This record gives sequence, C-alpha cells and structure tokens, in this order.
Amino acid sequence: MVHVTDFAKDPHRQLRKPVQIEIKAHTPDNTETWRVAILSCDPKSEANVISEQLVTQVLRTPVCPLDEKAAAALEQRGRHLDRVNGYVDLVWCFGNNTIRMQSTRFLVTSSHDPPYDAVLGRPDAEQHGLLKARRKR
Repeated sequence: MVHVTDFAKDPHRQLRKPVQIEIKAHTPDNTETWRVAILSCDPKSEANVISEQLVTQVLRTPVCPLDEKAAAALEQRGRHLDRVNGYVDLVWCFGNNTIRMQSTRFLVTSSHDPPYDAVLGRPDAEQHGLLKARRKR
C-alpha cells in the first residue's frame, strides 16, 4: 500500500486529472466564503488527502482527530499515522458550480508543503467522474 504522503517521494507517481475546485471556507471573523484549490486524483490510492497548509491557513477549518477505529483502519491499510494529522469534512464544487456541491472526507497530511492541494482516491474519483470505474470481474 502507498502511504498518504508518498506522492512527493515517488518520482514515478503521478497525480491525474487536475481540476479547479472551490471549497467552502471561513474568514477570520468566521464568515463563510469560498476558496480556490486544485483537485487531483490518485488511481492507486483509496484515501482522499489534503494539504494541512490548505486546511489550516487558507480554509481556516479545524482538523478533527482520528478516533481509535479510524486510526486502526489506517494502520491496517499500511498507512503511518504520524503522516496524518486527522481529517476534515469539506463541502466543495467543480469550478464555480455551487449548484452541485459535494461533501467529502479528506485525511489531512502532516507534510508541510506537499505537491498537491487535495487528492481524491480511486473510489471518490470514480464517483465524481474524474476516473472511469473499473470493470468488475
């Protein structure tokens, strides 16, 4: 299994289908607003990940700690918890299409400045039309 922060360490690993999205955020006075980010997908991963810097500094969204059940599931999949600071549930849309909003859970990586904003793993990338669904045998 690939660890959630291995994108930066594997030069042959490529994120696919980068698209501009808007994510619901909060201003310093806690007013709701929208911020632009780039969403990619990783067909080799099941996890949705997002940059800690994007979450805390741009979106100003608090990171939720992983509960014991979620932490155990990540460990079972071979991901190191010291590379995940928690998770966030975000509302977002493609471009400025606020009519079709999506809600997705992202793991927040502990990498200070990863080479991505947000990445959908295969299941959610298929669900949102960024990747073709695999054929079932």
